Amino acid sequence: MRLKITTGDVMPKFARLKLARLKFLGLASIGCIWAASVSTPALAQPLPGIKRDLDFDALMTTIDLDDPSLRLEYKQPTSDGSSIGVYIGKGDAPTDASFVPTNTSSAPEAEVVSYRLARFLGVSRIYYPVDYYTLGPKATARFRDMVFSTPEFENDRIVNRNKVMKELKANPDSILGIYRQKPKIKMYPVPSLGTEGHFNLKSSLAGAIQASGPMPNDTQMRLEGVKGGRPGFPAQPVETQVELARQLSTILVIDQLLGQWDRFWANLEASGDKDGRLKLVARDNGGATLDDWDDYEIYNRWVSRYDRGLIERLTALNAFLKGETKAFGGFTSPQTWKAATGFLAPSSYDTFCKKLALLIDERVPGLVKQFGDAAFLPPKSPEAGLLDAADTGDDD
Repeated sequence: MRLKITTGDVMPKFARLKLARLKFLGLASIGCIWAASVSTPALAQPLPGIKRDLDFDALMTTIDLDDPSLRLEYKQPTSDGSSIGVYIGKGDAPTDASFVPTNTSSAPEAEVVSYRLARFLGVSRIYYPVDYYTLGPKATARFRDMVFSTPEFENDRIVNRNKVMKELKANPDSILGIYRQKPKIKMYPVPSLGTEGHFNLKSSLAGAIQASGPMPNDTQMRLEGVKGGRPGFPAQPVETQVELARQLSTILVIDQLLGQWDRFWANLEASGDKDGRLKLVARDNGGATLDDWDDYEIYNRWVSRYDRGLIERLTALNAFLKGETKAFGGFTSPQTWKAATGFLAPSSYDTFCKKLALLIDERVPGLVKQFGDAAFLPPKSPEAGLLDAADTGDDD
């Protein structure tokens, strides 16, 4: 069953969640299959990334949630989140990480593939690290006790709890999900760019990523409500319009390729660093259906101006996956790259390849034919390039 878009904008969240639930019903055992066959997939070789990414890779080799000294706290519902999971802390220290299994708007595969793809494309500074993790028997028992003993009263939480309970009953000793550290800095929602699932097409950044719109420039701009990430950081962070447009265009391109439908439900955030530089962050990326095409054309209406460097890297990836070139990102086998990027379901990978080919072989050439260089953002300035290169992510 396929739910169709009728508004010309993002499908309302209740409909997208209904579609996700139908997929869960149709593939009821897939979470159990993944948990049984994919126990925190090991990387065959290192992925590219900034220092924060490599540090996260090293951290993941040490994580053991069966450790009895770790404190697991049941994840309570929030105004913008209904997923079932746990927060993780040690001793009396505040929780600093979370574990979340498959929920209707939190698919582990979508989370991991989004982040790892960003690493391959050289844009992980605007994504937050996440990895697969399979709870061991001790942590699973603790988690199961929380889930089974905590009633839920909100519709989405009830659906999520039922889904998680079904997985735990099928496999009482383990459950696959994602492990994610909390940001080190305070992140702020960006309602000026979109709310309630709708991208604000009247915003200046929306116009800046349209090939028919005015070309963004080096004018410094702020985003309403976004402040410095820590006490003592500049309170009103700024960034040039062109760099924010580059970040937004990049996030939406990756969203298009991976079937993201949850971005403008408070899942686009921003913050300011110690130097007062503003940065967008795609931190929660699990609200996606990787083998779905429903929202593909919506993104075409949203984005028609791209970062040239991103398109060049995607062009190289497209050629590699089609067998036209022999290597990409240090990998020489598309199948090895597929596993390293975190794809689990064959349909997810197949759909990604088709979307990528459509973007590179048809969409971008068509825009260039129509708009010429206006289909691309101005090159990154040397100053911005140096600042980006210096962003190790350690302060995030």
